[in-house]
Amino acid sequence: MEYSIWDKDFSAWIIAARSNQVTKKKVYKRKLMKKEIVLFRNNDGVVSALKDQCPHKGLPLSQGKMRDGNIVCGYHGMSFNGSGSCVNAPCLSTDETCPSTKVDSYTVKEQDGWVWFFWGNDQEVLAEGPPSFPQDKKFRWFELEKQIKAQPHFILENSFDCTHACFVHKTFFRDGPVQMANAELEETDYGMRVKTTEEDGRKVRITKYLPWKAKEVFHTDEYFKPFTAYVNYHFGLGKHRIILTCSPEDEDTTRVFTRTGVQAGIFSGLAAFILRWLTPVIIAEDVAAIEGQSHSYRTLGGRYQELRNADVPAIWMFSIYRRFFEKRPTGDKRPKSVTYKL
Repeated sequence: MEYSIWDKDFSAWIIAARSNQVTKKKVYKRKLMKKEIVLFRNNDGVVSALKDQCPHKGLPLSQGKMRDGNIVCGYHGMSFNGSGSCVNAPCLSTDETCPSTKVDSYTVKEQDGWVWFFWGNDQEVLAEGPPSFPQDKKFRWFELEKQIKAQPHFILENSFDCTHACFVHKTFFRDGPVQMANAELEETDYGMRVKTTEEDGRKVRITKYLPWKAKEVFHTDEYFKPFTAYVNYHFGLGKHRIILTCSPEDEDTTRVFTRTGVQAGIFSGLAAFILRWLTPVIIAEDVAAIEGQSHSYRTLGGRYQELRNADVPAIWMFSIYRRFFEKRPTGDKRPKSVTYKL
């Protein structure tokens, strides 16, 4: 069902870009929380973020270029540094001084290969910094990015909804619900954690194509308030990690950054090669379902109905998500266990 964050007062770190997308050579445009911003690096490699509008006559700074670590407006050549101060105005007369005007600047922090943007005014959240997801060197990693026509909660719920794989991803993952699975849930200070264990991993379609036997199959799914899901799959010898974080652009659109890693001993290179090809296909299947769900609730309204055990992990996540934005106290953190067919 629809849930809007746009009338809520909250503070959070939100990914603006991957580190390798922001360079010293080019201005990088991005939209976050309805704000048009530009990202760039100065000569020392430090990332800055400014409002995408020259204060002189309003041209988007994203239509400008970089020179000596500053943004040069493409309309009249005024230059702005990382703090938004004008440092050069080439069309001045001899009796004029450089304008004191400034472009609005935003707090950003580069960490773990991402550039994070701080939204809000909670100084405690600012001081804590973004959540940390370092890249374990034992894994082979790759990055993906996708714009989705849906609000973040639909996307995050999808990560905690296991049974959709039996239908949305039936070509690659499952022949349908064929065995019982047990999900152990617990609420945490950062969000929630779910461990899902299946009776027999050999009944999962994808394990049939692995070059090793994978009888033991389980995964842990963690939710980090407000916009991140962290999934760890265990297929016997193999481990598969997915970090998915949402960056809201406006009421209709969310940009999703996904970091995927795989570890499979001597098969790691092969597994990573296959996943690089397979993951965009799987994401496209998810996007079709999520955008369809979002469109339906946005245009027709309604609420979730006939919920069952299999829906509990996603509903828990949605409940914690709502409490965060509504600034309601957390639950009592009592663990819960549910069983369903998967």
